[in-house]
Amino acid sequence: MPVISSNFLRHIVEKPLNEGRTTLKVLTGYSSPSYILNLLKSFDSLHLEVIIGMAHHNSIPIWDHNQYNELLEKYRERLSIKYYYGEPPIHSKIYYWKGDITLQDVAFIGSPNLTRNGFSKNKEVVKLVEANEVEYLFNEVNVISCDDERVSDYINFSYEQGARGINTSAVGRLVQNEPFVELMLTEANKPRQVHTKSGLNWGHREGRDRNQAYIPVPLSTHQNNLGFFPERGERFTIITDDGESFACVMAQANSKAIQSSYDNSILGRYFRRRLGLQDGEFITIDHLDQYGRNFVTLYKINDESYFLDFS
Repeated sequence: MPVISSNFLRHIVEKPLNEGRTTLKVLTGYSSPSYILNLLKSFDSLHLEVIIGMAHHNSIPIWDHNQYNELLEKYRERLSIKYYYGEPPIHSKIYYWKGDITLQDVAFIGSPNLTRNGFSKNKEVVKLVEANEVEYLFNEVNVISCDDERVSDYINFSYEQGARGINTSAVGRLVQNEPFVELMLTEANKPRQVHTKSGLNWGHREGRDRNQAYIPVPLSTHQNNLGFFPERGERFTIITDDGESFACVMAQANSKAIQSSYDNSILGRYFRRRLGLQDGEFITIDHLDQYGRNFVTLYKINDESYFLDFS
């Protein structure tokens, strides 16, 4: 089979899955929780078994580790994530589909990591190979599940403060020279008016969870900051100035909203807590005035991680 240099998602994931296979084993140098979440959300029958080969050699950011653990909580029946802690580190990228009585095993080797950049942005290549030639590579013994209570004995996590806490001061220094945008939490043309049934008060519609909320992203902000945001439907991680992290998604028409990915109420609960309000309370301009800020600053760490300052 010729070398594959494009449409990796279709060749590596969609085609084997559509043929009836369900279990994909991945040995990758690097990965991202947001891309794994995208795959699990996009393909309901997919079961993923991931080994991250560079976990011991290049520290995983603590927010990624936290998101991996949240993924396991949500998708435990369909997902396993293990860190390789042996030497030398593993930089290979192997995608191995387990077949059954009627379907043969299928395997690909190549250069793309299990990340959005690896699958859709970087120049990469993969090639179909004989599955039995690479199956043994998944029998590594120096691996530990990301949710194992002993994981910190084997893996160091960057930007960690305490047990799974985020060192926000260090992250703040990291983003000092990174691109950023300021996103108003009020109506675009009425800075003294908080949205009544959208934005932070999105849930204040009949039959909705009143904590539902999103961060508005005006079309003009997209136009003035090309390439800053992920595409509509793409998931990413937001780290906050007070040490929280959320799986988020660009959503709605013209990618006008940043929403929490698992539950639309997560961001609403977060902002109400920061503002000192009750769950589901209607947010007004007086609340923002009292807090002292009616906008957030969003810094881009990389294509799948952003830092949100609401301090």
